[in-house]
Amino acid sequence: MKTCYPCLIKTQTDTCELSPNDTLELVDEKLVYIYPEDASQIPFYINLQNPKENARFSVLTQQETPIIFLEETKQVFVEQRETLNFSGKTCIVGVSETKVTFETTNKKVTYQHSGNWKTFHVFKLKDFACVQAPNEMFVYAVKKDKLTHIIGDELSLEKDILTITKKEHDSQSREKTIKIKFDENLVVENQSFVFTEDKTKQEELTSYKFLESVKAKDFSYALKFLSDELKNKIDENQLSKFFGNISQFLPLETNEFIVISNGEKSYVKFNISHGKVDDISIDVL
Repeated sequence: MKTCYPCLIKTQTDTCELSPNDTLELVDEKLVYIYPEDASQIPFYINLQNPKENARFSVLTQQETPIIFLEETKQVFVEQRETLNFSGKTCIVGVSETKVTFETTNKKVTYQHSGNWKTFHVFKLKDFACVQAPNEMFVYAVKKDKLTHIIGDELSLEKDILTITKKEHDSQSREKTIKIKFDENLVVENQSFVFTEDKTKQEELTSYKFLESVKAKDFSYALKFLSDELKNKIDENQLSKFFGNISQFLPLETNEFIVISNGEKSYVKFNISHGKVDDISIDVL
């Protein structure tokens, strides 16, 4: 037996690991079980007394000795293509099981989507070629050859206004709603937050809830956790620049955190006075 991919081989008497191009001699075995290392491939077995070729393996004969050759199964993706016309310019939109493609005479852009699309809709809106699925949308500006990828828990399009709802899954069940208008460009017209506010006073969560708000870019609410003195020194724009785009934060102590923002890790410490943040220190790690 010879393999072209890493796998675990199990017989009635032995178990061994094979790397690509390794060979294993099987003597007096009736069955062999193959467990590919790649989790996306399904384990299978071969009846050595009567091996029948399929997509997983082929049988070759050399000097009257059968050789079983384990082959990588090739995945075939069917692409659905649709042509959209825009006043003098054509955009071909392709959607497969894993990718979405926009192709014009000037450029071809391919992007991997989340997969598991049960339904999707290809359409044009003004100068944009669009592919909309239940939880994500691709918008390609045909004239500018620019692709925008939009993700949300819910997407709703009415005329030229797209409403995106995203659940932040934080301690206050914060839900963000963004409205985008399709104009010459995609324009964010409105952004709002709805959440279930914790009515109990938990001063030990002040720093945590502040960072949650900044991470969600709910800066107006984040300011509520600052002392009056600190609020007089910093506004929403400064708060945004100060913390950047937070992707994750990890509590070390009640008021000490490791914060990942713009790809960099920082040590952030808060000083709390009378239930409000009155000082913030950041050290880049």
